[in-house]
Amino acid sequence: MMLHILRMSESYAEVLVELKQVKKELAELKGVKPKKPTIQETKYPHMIIMKK
Repeated sequence: MMLHILRMSESYAEVLVELKQVKKELAELKGVKPKKPTIQETKYPHMIIMKK
């Protein structure tokens, strides 16, 4: 039973990776640029704000 669960979880991880790749290719075909995180600086030098 545990072996079956392990195989299912590995398959799930592979499907997720494939789905991300397909989404990326679809966005390229549509001409949509991927969103890159932007970094905003604060008045405190050790803190930053990241937005997607």
